[in-house]
Amino acid sequence: MSPRSRSSGKGVGALGTSAGFPRGPEEVTCSWLAERIVPGGGLQRVETELLETDRLGADQAGICVRFELHWNGADAAAPQDGGARPESVIGKFAAADEERRAVGHERSCYVREVGFYRRLREDSDLATPRCYAAELAENEIDSVVLLEDLRHCISGDVLTGCSAQEARVAVEQLAALHASWWLREELLEHDWLSVPDDEPQVGRRAQRYRESQEAFCQRFAGKLSEPVFELLRSLSPALGAPLHPDSPWTLLHREYRCDNLLFEPARGGSSPRVFVIDWQSSGRGAGAADLAFFLGGSLRTSLRRKHEQGLVQRYHRELQRRGVEGYDFDACWRDYQLGSIGALVRAVTSAVLGAPSERADEVFTALVRRHAAHALDLDAEQLLRSF
Repeated sequence: MSPRSRSSGKGVGALGTSAGFPRGPEEVTCSWLAERIVPGGGLQRVETELLETDRLGADQAGICVRFELHWNGADAAAPQDGGARPESVIGKFAAADEERRAVGHERSCYVREVGFYRRLREDSDLATPRCYAAELAENEIDSVVLLEDLRHCISGDVLTGCSAQEARVAVEQLAALHASWWLREELLEHDWLSVPDDEPQVGRRAQRYRESQEAFCQRFAGKLSEPVFELLRSLSPALGAPLHPDSPWTLLHREYRCDNLLFEPARGGSSPRVFVIDWQSSGRGAGAADLAFFLGGSLRTSLRRKHEQGLVQRYHRELQRRGVEGYDFDACWRDYQLGSIGALVRAVTSAVLGAPSERADEVFTALVRRHAAHALDLDAEQLLRSF
């Protein structure tokens, strides 16, 4: 088999499944939390706060809550790493709604998120919240991921977009992730990862886009310019082939946008840090596709145009600094161009998944406008048709 389609047999089953874990926040107990955070640490009481998980109007197949933790006195045990007992943690569970659970299962959202934290996080050179638990049931739906609460960090907002400084930090972090998994054979063992350029997924992507594009144009009529709609209508015939058929592959986040990034403010002259969350779409493919998804959607168009060349160069230099060889800037730029098409296609198909709302329409209007401008600026459709 080719590297893109090879399966080692170490797929979902290799992750292992669990039975004795809470399926929802209402089932969480002090003893379960304490055993995973500070065994024997004397957790006395827990308060639960439902967090906003649906900024984009299309539920990401999960429920996210903050658990406020009330510990016993100072004589209680400290965490095994010697740090302070956390005042709160974040729990992420499968959706309660059956339709959304089915969508999450169909797209392997729960498997991928648990799989990342169990199998890939340790070898991924990027900052993520500490993971206390990642459990998956045999039905591959019920799941829980228990994470460090980085409440001191600032969450990005897709409408506001990233600043140029935030973009530089995020781009360097993305290059670090990609370099750490660049053409590593071990990544091929995880066949639960999405592989966008595999033949079956290419066909599904083309079909899903054809089904979504007309509905999108009807729903957003009058909210976007005619050149945008012309571009959307013209893409369908060109989506029957892989976007990156011969590109080197690495681990992809595939939802690398500003509202999946938590920015830690710089302190004492140090550089700001960014923590990456939400691995439900993680996959394997051309790294510059992640880069195009981020710059095209998470920067306002005027800011992206001003800094784009420098940011792509920064990404490529960071890959080289971290040991990636045989991938020149021209190849990187080409993958980046084609990645803008993939990002636009995903924005359109995601827009029609959820129920219409004022917030959802505002967000997806902005995203599709930005991604379309990005693809047009890069002449990406012409490049795609030249295959």
